[in-house]
Amino acid sequence: MKGQMAGTVMMTTNNRSSQSGVALLIALFTLSTLAFLAVEIAFDPRLERAISNQNFRRTQAYYTAKSGIELSMLRILLYRKVLVQFGDQLKGQQKLTNMIWQFPFAWPIVPPKSVNRVESEEIGDAVSESLMGQNQGFTTSIESEGSKIDLNDLASPSEILQKVTRDQLISLFKNRADQDDDFADKLRNYDYETLVNNIKDWVDPDSESDNGGDESSPYSEINEENLPPNRSFRTLLEVRMVGGMDDEIFEFLSPSITVYGVKGINPNYADIKLLKSISEDITDEVAQEIINRRNDPERGPFADEEDFFGFLEAERVDTGKIEDEGIPLYYDAEYNFRIVSTGYSANVTRKITAIVYDFDTAKSRLIELLEKEDKDQDPDDKNPDDSGGTTATTTTTTTQPKPPKGKPNIVYWYET
Repeated sequence: MKGQMAGTVMMTTNNRSSQSGVALLIALFTLSTLAFLAVEIAFDPRLERAISNQNFRRTQAYYTAKSGIELSMLRILLYRKVLVQFGDQLKGQQKLTNMIWQFPFAWPIVPPKSVNRVESEEIGDAVSESLMGQNQGFTTSIESEGSKIDLNDLASPSEILQKVTRDQLISLFKNRADQDDDFADKLRNYDYETLVNNIKDWVDPDSESDNGGDESSPYSEINEENLPPNRSFRTLLEVRMVGGMDDEIFEFLSPSITVYGVKGINPNYADIKLLKSISEDITDEVAQEIINRRNDPERGPFADEEDFFGFLEAERVDTGKIEDEGIPLYYDAEYNFRIVSTGYSANVTRKITAIVYDFDTAKSRLIELLEKEDKDQDPDDKNPDDSGGTTATTTTTTTQPKPPKGKPNIVYWYET
C-alpha cells in the first residue's frame, strides 16, 4: 500500500515537472514573440519617420534647386535688358555685361574676408531673413550653350552650315586622335565618318543613307521600324541612340555638341576643342592664346571678324582657309544658356539642368546666313522694284537684340 502511494506520488511529481518544463518553453516562446513584436512595432515608426524625413529633405532640396533656376533666369533676363538698353555703348566690351550671368552663385552667401563689418552684417541679415532654413541652400552656374556644335545643323537649309557642321565633327575626332594614342587606337577600328553620317541620317528628311543603302539598316538588329525618325534631335541624350554610338564616343562628344545651337560659332565663348575645329592651323597653344586674349580685361573679347582674323594672322593662322570654308562666325552677345542648379537640404541633394533658348535670334541668324549664301552663289542677282527696275539683294545685318518679353524660354528641363 505504501509502495503504491510512493509510486503515485513519484508519477505525479514527474508529471508536474514535465508540465512545468512545457510551461516554461511556452512562456519563453511567448516572451520572445512579444519581444519581437515590440521591436517591430517600435521599428516601423522609426523607419517611416526616417523615410518621411528623407522625402521631406528631398522636397526641400528640389525647391532650393528650383530657386537657383529662377534666380538664374532673372540674371539672364537682366542681361538681355542691359543689352537692349546699353548694347551700343558697350559694343566690344561684352566682358562687362557677361559678368551678369557668367559668375557662379551660391546661397547662403558667405561674406568674404575683404568686406567690412557693416557689409558683413548686412549680408548676414539678408541670409537670416531668407525663407530657407538651416542646412539648406543651392549653387548655380550658367554657361553658353550656343558656343557648341549644333547637330541639328546637319540638316540645315543652309548647305554651308551642313558642310561646316560635318567638317567640325570630323575635326573633333582627328584632333583627339592626334593627342590620345589610346583613343587613336580605338578610332582605327571605329569608322567615325560613318557615325557622323548616321547622325545626319537621323535628322535629314529622306530615307537614303549617306553611307549608302537605307537609313534604317543600322537599327535592324533591334527590330525598330521608326529609327531614324528623320527629325531634329530633341535632347542631347537622344544622340546616344544613334547607330554606331557608344558610351566612350558619347562622353567625348557631349561637352562640345548641342541640339540648341545658334547657327554658327562665337569665338568669344567656344572651348579649346571647338576653337581647334575652326582651322587645322589652330593648335592647343593658339586656342589657349585666343582664350587668354578674350579674357584680358584690357583688350576684352573679339569685337568682329577683323579683330579676330587679325589676331589669328598674328599667330600665323591662315585665315584664307577659314573664309574659303565659309564657317559662320559671329561675335555679338550670347543668348542661349545652360543652367545647372544643385540644391541641398542637410545631406540630401537634387540637381536641375535647364536650357533657355532665344528662337528669334536663331531665326534671324539663319535668315542672315541663307541670304548671304544666296548672294554668294549669284552676286549679280537683282530684285525688281516697284518702278520696274532692279535693286541689289540686301543682306541681313548683325542680329539686334529685341526687348525681352517675360521669362526666357525653357526648352529643356532635367532633374536628378
